Amino acid sequence: MGFFDDEKKLHSHNRELASIEKTMSILPEEKYLQMKNSWLEFEKGQSSEARYARVIDALVPLINHLEVSEFNYNPDNISADMVLAKEKKFIKKVNQKNYGD
Repeated sequence: MGFFDDEKKLHSHNRELASIEKTMSILPEEKYLQMKNSWLEFEKGQSSEARYARVIDALVPLINHLEVSEFNYNPDNISADMVLAKEKKFIKKVNQKNYGD
């Protein structure tokens, strides 16, 4: 279950960082560092903009699934309530950091 695979997500940061370092290394040093630092800001949610982008990023897989999956395709038996509970928890956490709600 990719969406709920916290073990896989634990290691994704290092894989994504290695990918960024490899692909962005062809850029001039200043641009490379700017891109890498922007990604790190996003990953850590260090600004309101980064936290907002993380919310949008979290919704993309759900929207993609709804748009491209076959009707009634759900091999992992993930319920809408499971998805909403996970997303609401994440969005609420980010919202509290942004707005103190």
